[in-house]
Amino acid sequence: MVIPVFGILLLLLFGSKPTLKLSAPLEPLLGKDPPHRTSPGAATFDVAGLDSIAAVADTGLDSIAAVADGNTPTRTSFIPDAPVHLIRGALDEAACRRFVASAAAHGGWTTGRHHLHPTTDIPAMDLPGGVGTEALDLARDVVLPAIAAAFRPERGVNSLSFRDLFLARYDADPEKGQAGLGKHKDGSVFSFNALLSEDGDDFRGGGTWVEPVGVVRPRRGDILLHRGDLLHEGRPVTSGTRHVLVGFVQVDDDVVDNVGDGNGSRRSELVLRTVASLPLGMVVEVDTGLNPTRVLVTEVSAGGEAAQADVRRGDLLRGLLVGKGEGELTPFDSRTFEDVMGVLAGRKGKGPVRLVVERWAEKGAVNENDDRIK
Repeated sequence: MVIPVFGILLLLLFGSKPTLKLSAPLEPLLGKDPPHRTSPGAATFDVAGLDSIAAVADTGLDSIAAVADGNTPTRTSFIPDAPVHLIRGALDEAACRRFVASAAAHGGWTTGRHHLHPTTDIPAMDLPGGVGTEALDLARDVVLPAIAAAFRPERGVNSLSFRDLFLARYDADPEKGQAGLGKHKDGSVFSFNALLSEDGDDFRGGGTWVEPVGVVRPRRGDILLHRGDLLHEGRPVTSGTRHVLVGFVQVDDDVVDNVGDGNGSRRSELVLRTVASLPLGMVVEVDTGLNPTRVLVTEVSAGGEAAQADVRRGDLLRGLLVGKGEGELTPFDSRTFEDVMGVLAGRKGKGPVRLVVERWAEKGAVNENDDRIK
């Protein structure tokens, strides 16, 4: 569903703070590339199609051994409060082979789309032979309903969406890319990955380590679901090649229930956040796979400078404002991670850092500490 955002959107403010006019205009990025949502009329997912991976304490496994040493926890029938779930057999063998063959036919593997935790991948929509459309349909009409059923049964699927969907490759041969992906958290609310290769035939090793359950080893065609804020890791393959389809899911709780009617009314706003000093106390991810690039706040340290300035996880950083009143704006759009970090580091010792932030507007919310931006 397309959610329109019109013009440069203002933060409505009642108070004595001045109106700031940016020296360079910023068109909204939120809503510019409409997220993918479940198709209208898509079937509700039956949790009988899910297996669950319970927390270590619930499996009877020793927590240190299971999490640190890689013991494989037990799959069970669906458990509502489990941190990890698996969609059993979402893709058959033929479909998995079709996905892998499509990636091989494309051949344009990239490594620069995710700076902090780079993967060797191909955006799903670029996969040839109709596989890109098949991947989008799978994520929209199977994965999103499954996440809603597993983690958000009280809210349903309408508030869920995804934008980033890609096919990643892990290979034991260092000349073909990376063997695994180190411990990290995702910037998304939920994450998923579908195993497209056969464990033992196509590769050995691998698996997804998720805290607190240990190493999860899906079968080919299974789709693993978990919260994005869980620490996790793609364990290195020791031989062969492992292919997975990966996606990141966001939550928009204020989207109306009839989002499928094309009349969504969400809007974004630009606000000014003054961070007292460096270090900022936050982690950002610069996604160079989007045009223009997005600088996304993925973590904010509790009690840190950014948190005190009300910078939030999920905010987009749009630029740095220098000077008072009609200050000079240094936009962050279309900059690399190194460029953004260089601009921020250049402010060290020069007083507070004034960041222009874009976020979804909160209905009826007025913060008297915000400067008004137009």
